[in-house]
Amino acid sequence: MCKNEATEELEIRISPTVARRDAALDGRIRMLVLQHVLPMARSRGEHFRAQVEIRQTADGNPECLVVYMLRMHTYTADVYRVDVDRDFNFIGLEEG
Repeated sequence: MCKNEATEELEIRISPTVARRDAALDGRIRMLVLQHVLPMARSRGEHFRAQVEIRQTADGNPECLVVYMLRMHTYTADVYRVDVDRDFNFIGLEEG
């Protein structure tokens, strides 16, 4: 779990995918969520978990991350699309 600035703990779960992943890639994905999604999501309320799915192109390269930010105290989620390049470098962020 990672601590955010509001001192609550944010659990980040990365869904299994056909792409080969290692601890370094998981760490890179977690940093994308913490640096880009969490600041935008914070304005919508407190969240306890980020569920991350890796979407891939037909040739197996990453296209984007779909991040479901699950809210505390309600049964709702905020959805974000994080566009990435093939090396998981940040390109853009869209709120869904």
